[in-house]
Amino acid sequence: MRSIDEARAAISGVLELRTGTLEIAALATLAVDPIATVIGRFRQRHPGVQVRVVEPESADGVRALVRDGACELGAAHLPLPGEHLTAQPLGEQELLFVLPPAAAPEAEHPLGARELAQTPLVVSPPGTSTRILLERALADVGVTPQIAVQIAAREAIVPLVLAGAGAALLPAPLAREAQGRGAIVRRARPAITRTVGLIHRRGPLSPAARSFLALAANDR
Repeated sequence: MRSIDEARAAISGVLELRTGTLEIAALATLAVDPIATVIGRFRQRHPGVQVRVVEPESADGVRALVRDGACELGAAHLPLPGEHLTAQPLGEQELLFVLPPAAAPEAEHPLGARELAQTPLVVSPPGTSTRILLERALADVGVTPQIAVQIAAREAIVPLVLAGAGAALLPAPLAREAQGRGAIVRRARPAITRTVGLIHRRGPLSPAARSFLALAANDR
């Protein structure tokens, strides 16, 4: 009888969002923005619920974790490529070029094709979301990327830029943080943007996931 009572209490705690766990798959850049802000608001409202964030290497990894049920929610780029998943758009995110401090500080002058063709780049490995966006954007203006450094450790990209190894393409919030450390930030011409959102499998969601989606929608 005591075990039954304990099970009922545990279920009640999960349903009322007093306890439980919410697993979210997110690319490293999206975990910083916009997911970190939503997690903060979620934790303030439901301090008893633990949030676990899994960071796969690619957008395909995010979709796989959600599709297979390892994570209930995922932060991904939209639209989804023909997956049997449901998406909730969170808005559009601009990516900016971050250049070494010694670069010409022409903040009001976007980087065009001619300059991009002559700019050495610090990039993540092929198949990662930012690398794909970079290659597509440069291909659209007829530029072949001049890769100076390729590195999987994303936390090393900004230090490499600050050390003069090359320029990097980063989401605007990360670019502004790098600017505060001395980097030069410039937009691309045309602008490089991506639509981001939360994805989940079709069907009923846990109370924690429903609450998280509602908070994310209110942040739009």
